[in-house]
Amino acid sequence: MGSPLKIPTIHNDKNAGEQFSEAELGKVDLYGWDGYPQGFDCDNPSKWTELSTQVKPAEPLALFKWQGGAFSYWSGPGYEECYKLINEQFVNVSVLQGRSLVSVYMFVRSHVRWIECFLHASPDYLVAGRLGVSNSSGIYTTHLHSLDTDANFYFVRQASVVTLADTDLTLKVNTTLEGALEIPKGGVNIITLAGRESKIMVTKYPFGSSVLSYTTAEVLTWTTFDGADTIVLYALEGQYVEAVFQGSGTPTVTPTSTLDIAESNGLFTISSSPPGITVFTVDNTRIIVADKKTVGSIWYTPSTPARCMTWRPTSPPSGSVARTSVDGSTPNLVGDLNDTTTLDIFASSEYTSVTWNGEPVAVEETEIATLRGVVTMPTLDFDDYWVVANKTSTFRPQQPFAGKYALYADMASTPGIGYGEGI
Repeated sequence: MGSPLKIPTIHNDKNAGEQFSEAELGKVDLYGWDGYPQGFDCDNPSKWTELSTQVKPAEPLALFKWQGGAFSYWSGPGYEECYKLINEQFVNVSVLQGRSLVSVYMFVRSHVRWIECFLHASPDYLVAGRLGVSNSSGIYTTHLHSLDTDANFYFVRQASVVTLADTDLTLKVNTTLEGALEIPKGGVNIITLAGRESKIMVTKYPFGSSVLSYTTAEVLTWTTFDGADTIVLYALEGQYVEAVFQGSGTPTVTPTSTLDIAESNGLFTISSSPPGITVFTVDNTRIIVADKKTVGSIWYTPSTPARCMTWRPTSPPSGSVARTSVDGSTPNLVGDLNDTTTLDIFASSEYTSVTWNGEPVAVEETEIATLRGVVTMPTLDFDDYWVVANKTSTFRPQQPFAGKYALYADMASTPGIGYGEGI
């Protein structure tokens, strides 16, 4: 007789009521809940609610349905005000605390794209366990650790999500190359947390064959081009950034900037307060440092073999890159635009030309080793797409209650397969 089959159980609580979460009969393996902590008062979007920090450090935690938006009532203040209430700041401070599973419902993709890129590039997060939680001196910190690679993830935010004031701190961390230390080093510079900001800071973070000993910035994503491990770090403009990694040789920095470089015993420390984008290269490691607004213009499409990052130096972002494919030496980018914009393509040197939505783009090489070109939004004639709403019948079993026309959208139907309809 074989071993008994153990089926894990979950419970989706209607709120953080801890039903079936205690160590007694009926306790589930994965406890989680639905939460709409901000409510829906778009008339007062600056009024935020403090978040519960209740957590059991030794157990996984799921947010099965977590607030990602709000609605405006008829003749209400409008969705511009709702965006001020529920935006990327709220997602940033509410879900980035070492959750095991989060479903943000419902949201605009830009709210979570930074998180999406980071998690896709960080498989260690999937196996990381929670080592501890601290809430002291106004700073709430969650520490996760991967036994596979010894990587560490420090989720840091202000204990209060209501305050708009900045706060400064240093952080005690474990690193690969220098052991336990307090960052930033030297006791002169500090980490700044803006009001309603959360950061994920990493140590012993592997990317390709390289390892980031630590950074006070956040990681967007990484990939490898032409044998060079390339990682993107970011922080809010004006915030101090420090990163340490191993390397040898003479470093290069483009474009010429205020990025400081120090080398000691094979360890490089780079520091900056970024505006724009700076590329630091030494040996087979490339560090791209940018401010968060600039990073908002970077789209990473991890398709094979056309692994490339697309950056729009004309900010603010004006569209998105949905996917890439490759045809010989040409990455084919497919995406959306709402204006004419400039594209920079970070990719392997084997790629020498680019297409955008099937059309060739005139490109040239730049000092930061990208292919740069201008793309425009196509002219659309929407008059060709209007259809007169004059249907008088519908496949829908429930027929209209009154009126001459059936304002239903019938989808294709095949016997034995069924059909779907919308209104």
